[in-house]
Amino acid sequence: MAFPASSTACVAWSRVGDALAVGSLRNAFLWTRTGARVLKNTNRAPLYALAFSPQGEMLACGSESKTTKLVSRGGKAVASLSGDSGVVTHVSFDPRGERVLAGRALWTTGGEAIKRKTFSMISTFVDDETILSAGPVYEEDLVHPTLCWMTPEGEVTRKVPLAAPVRHIVTDGEHVAVSYAARISVFDARGLRLGDFERHKSGQTVSGLALSGARVASGGFGDTDIWVTDFAGAPAMRLPGYARPLQHNGIAFAPHAPRIVAALGGPLAPSGGGDCVWLHDVESGRRVRLYVAENVWLAVDDGGRYMGTAALCDDAKREDTSLLDALFA
Repeated sequence: MAFPASSTACVAWSRVGDALAVGSLRNAFLWTRTGARVLKNTNRAPLYALAFSPQGEMLACGSESKTTKLVSRGGKAVASLSGDSGVVTHVSFDPRGERVLAGRALWTTGGEAIKRKTFSMISTFVDDETILSAGPVYEEDLVHPTLCWMTPEGEVTRKVPLAAPVRHIVTDGEHVAVSYAARISVFDARGLRLGDFERHKSGQTVSGLALSGARVASGGFGDTDIWVTDFAGAPAMRLPGYARPLQHNGIAFAPHAPRIVAALGGPLAPSGGGDCVWLHDVESGRRVRLYVAENVWLAVDDGGRYMGTAALCDDAKREDTSLLDALFA
């Protein structure tokens, strides 16, 4: 593959499934059924977290620079959220698209801070009135690891003890999956535990996590595969080609088609990312690789069907303009 390297670091789907955002060490890219383009005015530091607003018109880009940039789908800068310590690894919008949770703070989409240094940096909205957090006091969480249900005002309404500090929190609005060390627990939105299992019996520390319906997908440090299973930890399906991302947004189910998993792939980069994104159909076994750089893009499946610039890939054999239709709404 003679494709310009642009190591991917995070992925996120729009809620309606008409777009996939890909964050790299330099840029954010927006994929649709017609191809990819660069989103300007995002952070120039490595991007570690991405999230679409509920209507999909805005993208939050969290970075190593301890800043979250809000940009429109056209790439226009909307707001810059900064002033709280720590690399931004989790970002989420509330269901109405009026507030953004980034770093340890809650913001308006206009860039005003509502609450600062109130939540853990590992936090996410579940609904308008519920935020899941690894605990507002980092030092306490290291000694007494917990998963906290909190209000946007910062009140802790429920605590669930865990065996190790939280690494990832993901939700589909109805369920919540949490990773800690090599374990994954799944809860309903109210905090009832639905499943609790060692990561597919491999014992690897979880490095990427995604949830959709009854499916859980996870990657592990030391693995180059993703494993998809149910809440009870049933025998898992193996998806090869994983690039072991460092942050939680390295795996994402497509909301409109939960059989589709987007994941970092390609050769391993020094940062832990890959140079492409794999789209796996866990039911049919079909795979499509998405490559993107500043001015060129390519989508190609295992059969050599492609869209984009065929000269960039030795495997590209036949142009198929419908290649991406099944992947996007």
